[in-house]
Order: sequence, then C-alpha cells, then structure tokens
Amino acid sequence: MSLKLEINLANQGFDKWIRMTALARQVTGVFGPSGSGKTSLLRAVAGFDKQPNAHVWFDGEPWQTDKHFLPTHKRELAFVFQEASLFNHLSVEQNLDFALTRARHRGRQIIAKKDAIELLGIAPLVARECHGLSGGERQRVAIARALCSQPKLLLMDEPLSALDSAAKSDILPWLESVCSATKIPILYVSHSIDEIARLSDSLVLLDAGGVLAQGSTRNMLSRLDLPLANQPEAASIIQGEVVRHDADYGITYLATKAGELALTNANAVSIGQSVRVKLSARDISISLSVNHDTSILNSIEGSILELKDHGKAQTLVKVVAHGELILARITKLSSELLKLEPGMVVSLQIKSIALL
Repeated sequence: MSLKLEINLANQGFDKWIRMTALARQVTGVFGPSGSGKTSLLRAVAGFDKQPNAHVWFDGEPWQTDKHFLPTHKRELAFVFQEASLFNHLSVEQNLDFALTRARHRGRQIIAKKDAIELLGIAPLVARECHGLSGGERQRVAIARALCSQPKLLLMDEPLSALDSAAKSDILPWLESVCSATKIPILYVSHSIDEIARLSDSLVLLDAGGVLAQGSTRNMLSRLDLPLANQPEAASIIQGEVVRHDADYGITYLATKAGELALTNANAVSIGQSVRVKLSARDISISLSVNHDTSILNSIEGSILELKDHGKAQTLVKVVAHGELILARITKLSSELLKLEPGMVVSLQIKSIALL
C-alpha cells in the first residue's frame, strides 16, 4: 500500500506544489515551520478540505482527481489530532469498541483490540472513564482507538504538541511501538526534530506550501544545505544492535557500522534488538587523533565530507564513518585551530550519557 499525492495550496496563498509518496511499513515525517502547509496537507489527504488542485491516490485507488472526490468516511484512514477527541461520556473500552463497530463493515482486521491495547500500554485504563485521564493517557487511548478503526492509512497531526515534556517522554516509547509494529503507512506531522528523528523512516520538508526536500530521514538530517542542520537540535541517527550489557556500570554496548557505541539507560533493551540512536551534533567533539586519557567512552574514526559555518561562532562538520553520516557542531575557532578541511580523517568523541 502506498499514498501518492500532488497538492497545490493556492487557495491559501501558496504557489508551489507538494508532491510526495508514503510507503507501506514506513513512517513518513512531515516537518516545517508554522504556516508551511503541514496540517493543510493532512486535511487534504483525509478529505476534510477539498483542495481545488489536488490529486490523491491510495493503494492505486483515486481519492481525489480533477473529476472525482471520495468523501472522508469512504477513505480507509484514521486521523489522530493534536487534542485527543475522545467521547468523555464513554469509558476507554467503550471508545475502542465504538471504533471497532464502525470498522466492521470493512470486513477485515488489521489489528486486534487486544493488540492495540498492548501496543499503547492502556490495559490498566480500559475500565476508566475518559474524563479522568491525564493528557498523555488520553492521547494513548486516542491512538489505540484510531488503530481499532482498522485503517489502511494513519494520519497523525502533531499528536504530542499539547503534552508537557514529562508526558511526551512517557508516550514516545508507546508511539515508537506503534510505528514499528504496524504494517500500515503513517504520515506523521511534527515541528519537533526529536520526534522526527526517533520515529520516521523518510522525511518531507515543507516550506511555504511546497516541498523543499524529501528523502530518507537519516540522509535529510545530515544535509548541511537544509534548515534542519541549522536547528539547535540538529542531530544524526544511526542504526545499531545491542550486543551486551554491563550491569555493574549501567552501560549498554551497540554494534553499528560506524563502530561500537556505549550508552547509558538502555538496560531494558534486549540483546540482539535493533535500535535507532540519535547523536546530537552539539554533543560531539572532534580530535585529530584518538584520545585515551579522557572520560569519553566513544571514539569513532571517519573522514570529513563537508564543513559549513553557522553564524560567526560555529561550524557544522559532516563526517562519514564506514557509511554512516554524522554531524558535529563545534566552534569556528576550533575548526580553524585544527585546520579542518574535507578529506581529513578525524576522531569523533561522543559522550555515552548524551546518546539517546
């Protein structure tokens, strides 16, 4: 299953086209500043707004063309809003059952109710009334209810934006489970680089109602020509496999293409499990040689691909380490003192406690 769309938001003052594809078993992140067209894009896909210049196809079926418009209730999708739109007069389980009842006419089951409950960790909540739930609990129930509607496509419009930092930290692992366990394509809108880096496989960057760039999240985050690298939260992501735990020191070791990494607070992850690691650019230092008399446990060797000054005081350094692209943000002074230039082999120093 795949979603293909071409949308022009001319009625909202834009003169660019959004052209993109979202694939099955993938989370496509949609990122951009406020007013760039993120929510308008989702509403057009859902059929909430009948954009005059839109072509939307899902799984080969036309949802909107010049001569055809499929109403929202006939599009096999679910929408998760910024605020959980639960039925407060019903219990949590009754909310889930409502979605299941409405989905019965589709004659198929993509996810069982018990699996949705397990994925979102809401088993202790099923008998409770919705009006007594916290913000994070409400959003977890809203996502579970969306899954119970048996959608072939899941649209999520900044589902964590209304939550405080503690609630976001609580719900993110559950959301991660949904993204990794479901086979349906997910279109995930967010203004948070952390969420995009953690959850998405591919990324569409919007600007002024059009696509500025799109591609795999790993490649997009490391592009110095895009605004993402200039954000304070600029980061890289690499994939690794848990190889061992050191219970005495609370250290977990990952095998990655770039080399072995040690990180903390990951003892709950099983040996052999594949995990995604975020490396914040500001938490990486550069050395011309491997330092052994240091408290930093991680040292990765790579060669510089590109450098770009960021303002007067900082420099972004893009390094390739055995095929993995990693960003480091250092001072411009350090860059000049080390005489960094493309092609140089350097050592990246990464603190274990900075890895997520």
